[in-house]
Amino acid sequence: MHDSTLASGPLELVRFPDTDFAALARAAGAEGVTARTAADLDAIADWLARRDGPLVVDAKITPDFCAEWLEEAFK
Repeated sequence: MHDSTLASGPLELVRFPDTDFAALARAAGAEGVTARTAADLDAIADWLARRDGPLVVDAKITPDFCAEWLEEAFK
């Protein structure tokens, strides 16, 4: 769906400002990774090889993309 509404209403109620959860994780002593592309996931593979503490993955999504199955669910 490429507009700002679903059949049930406006999306403003479920969209939040961008927050750097990876930075918050690092501030709390964990490792934090921000993933915007597939290449960013390499940091997760590196962590999996070590597993030396908690990891928070801040996976950013494209807000304009809606999977067909999800679009159907909201009809």
